[in-house]
Amino acid sequence: MHTVSAVATQEIIEEYQSTVDYLLEKYGGREVRIPLEIICSAMEIIPAQSRVKVCRDPDDDKFLSCAMDDQCYYIVSGDKDLLTLKRYRDVKIVTVSEFFELLNA
Repeated sequence: MHTVSAVATQEIIEEYQSTVDYLLEKYGGREVRIPLEIICSAMEIIPAQSRVKVCRDPDDDKFLSCAMDDQCYYIVSGDKDLLTLKRYRDVKIVTVSEFFELLNA
């Protein structure tokens, strides 16, 4: 069995919150099945230290920076701009389904 941990910075948490707020507004305030608080409580919130500048969407650099700061193996994302990179240094950038495939291998 693999041990998996998730990390984020405060800036990433704020982006998650704005995404949830947008989706709630877009879909008429439907109840969220897994509240953001539960997801965030399972994460380690680390201070942002690095400032990577490589993504074609500069707003996505914060995810690479976070991965560098915590020496992560993977970034799990559905963001096309991140996924096109496939890898940054030693960090693989994968979809959720790819990540679960890796865990089950």
